[in-house]
Amino acid sequence: MFIEREMAETLRVVMNEYPIVTISGSRQSGKTTLAKKCLPEYGYVNLEDADSAEFARSDPKGFLRQYSPPLIIDEAQRVPELMSSLRLCTTEMTILKDKESNGSISGDSCCDGYD
Repeated sequence: MFIEREMAETLRVVMNEYPIVTISGSRQSGKTTLAKKCLPEYGYVNLEDADSAEFARSDPKGFLRQYSPPLIIDEAQRVPELMSSLRLCTTEMTILKDKESNGSISGDSCCDGYD
């Protein structure tokens, strides 16, 4: 059962302002559920899947090209190599799409150290 939370409205507002939004929090706190319920039209990939994670590590640009934005990338902290390519792709897409939201990232301590 999904309980509408205060964070849901905040997420919707922020997704309209930024090309990438990170949802971080402790394990099992509802990050993935929040993203999927608030953004049902978004694609979804989970980097807990070993094959997906390996592809993202070995060919970050190819990995991102296989998905059409907008996209939820769950457990993104498992593939830190993806962050630079994600930022480059999003920058290019933002220029082309006039700052439309392109994705959401979810994970425990997601993207620590990413600026």
